[in-house]
Amino acid sequence: MPIRFACEQCGQKLTARSRQVGHIAKCPKCKQDVTVPEVSTRASGASRAPESESPSDGGAEPDVYSQFAVYDDDAEWIYEDEADLVATAPTEVNIERVSIPRSVLYAQGILLAVVAMVAFVFGLLVGGGRAAPESAEAIARPCTVNGHVRYLTQNGAEIPDEGTVVIIVPQDHHPSAEQRSPIEGLRPSDPLPQENHPALRAIRMFGGAYTRTDADGAYDLRLPSAGAYFVLVLSRNRYRDANAEAVRADLAQIGSYFLPATELLGEHRYQWLSINVRADQTLGDVVF
Repeated sequence: MPIRFACEQCGQKLTARSRQVGHIAKCPKCKQDVTVPEVSTRASGASRAPESESPSDGGAEPDVYSQFAVYDDDAEWIYEDEADLVATAPTEVNIERVSIPRSVLYAQGILLAVVAMVAFVFGLLVGGGRAAPESAEAIARPCTVNGHVRYLTQNGAEIPDEGTVVIIVPQDHHPSAEQRSPIEGLRPSDPLPQENHPALRAIRMFGGAYTRTDADGAYDLRLPSAGAYFVLVLSRNRYRDANAEAVRADLAQIGSYFLPATELLGEHRYQWLSINVRADQTLGDVVF
């Protein structure tokens, strides 16, 4: 049953549940502490006689409480004379919870998605850059290059070109005139040079390799690392025609490694190739 009473400070009429007896809350009008009494201090309209039947009571007030709902929460009160105003006692604010408009949440979600996409793309770019040390390690690994050299006879048969010279030099290394390799011992007609030959030392110093084909026309060279290289294949058994001259562009490039280039080539047929070595690989057969 509701308990009806008035604020002791301002006289505001209030209503509370019986189970709220003894609870203390602030009056919604004057904000002073009010204790819910054990019994109503104001008479219920249901127990009073109509005003026409009890004229001696000075005109009892009508039951103004019947139009108000009774709230179960301990901290809620009702103004009895202002039905459209429902005031509640102050409640604690939870600072861990913030009220945010839905549009702000949507905007934040879109912003997070954009940031995530940008971070993903940036990560790919940075990841590609960080892979460089690994690629550099792969480039530093020694590689082998092999193949076969043959020449055609007058009847069209392919014969292994034994003793053909195969030299590989790096494209990104340009030795000075003093560092260029001498040609003595490198030509197909020269005796096979020993390991400590000055020409071989010079070739190895600027990152190249030298060999001659075996009886099967096969060769196998070991390079210090992967990269872009020039390959000179100088035939042992086939010669250029009398009027055929070496290509000037080839002579210029060959001359940047060997001096003099014309004497290295002589009258032998040759091929000057450009290759990109990434790992052990077999070059296509060379046929003169």
